[in-house]
Amino acid sequence: MFLKDKSGSVTKKQDKITQPELAADLEEAGFFIRALQRAALDGVAKGDMNGISRIIKAYVFVGSNSEVAIPLRSRKNRFIALCALACEKAIAAGLEENAINVVWEDYSKLCEECGKAENVNALTIKLLLDLTGRVKKSLDKSLSASAEKVKAYVSLHLCERISVAEIAENLGMNASYLNSSFKRQTGNCITDYIQMQKIEEAKMMLTSSEDPLCDIWTGLGYYDQSHFSKIFKRHTGLTPKQYRVTNLKQDIGK
Repeated sequence: MFLKDKSGSVTKKQDKITQPELAADLEEAGFFIRALQRAALDGVAKGDMNGISRIIKAYVFVGSNSEVAIPLRSRKNRFIALCALACEKAIAAGLEENAINVVWEDYSKLCEECGKAENVNALTIKLLLDLTGRVKKSLDKSLSASAEKVKAYVSLHLCERISVAEIAENLGMNASYLNSSFKRQTGNCITDYIQMQKIEEAKMMLTSSEDPLCDIWTGLGYYDQSHFSKIFKRHTGLTPKQYRVTNLKQDIGK
């Protein structure tokens, strides 16, 4: 650090940080950067745009300051290694290998064209956002397809007792993952969706037929009337009998 003395000449101020302390700080910074890289690769694999954004902010405001002494060539080598690992994560997440190979080639070429450290840093950010966005789009498409398959299965088996495990097995998916992804797509877990669909069917049957209540709740796969009535009232605010009477009166009054 340089300061001006009273005469106006520039003098060097003695640093208070010792060499061993500086070495320890640099080593700690290295651990920090490696931890960020691991987190970034995990974010790419999950298509986690919010997570990647947080990692980028952490690097920009903290990590980059610890790398001022790293030569440009070393930065480029590290970028190429990170790019290769990130591309592997993207392929493992389901992206088409040939397309990702093109991404690898394009970014490797752009890296070699970088003339400053700042350019490599900016390219790293672009790479992470690009690959994470591609994975997220692919995962969202996959989740949407699985959600539609769940809805189709429920529609076909509405008059049966349906479980999440049964649906997952039929679709060849993990039950917990399927349930969480379905909720992410629709806002409801699978069990709640099944109940809502059964109640909608019950409402239609109550107002369009004279079938006894016992035929309706048994026909929808409920094991007893009290359980059916409790769920029906939770969704409609009325018991099945009240719902039928109320809607019949409305129809008569039309």
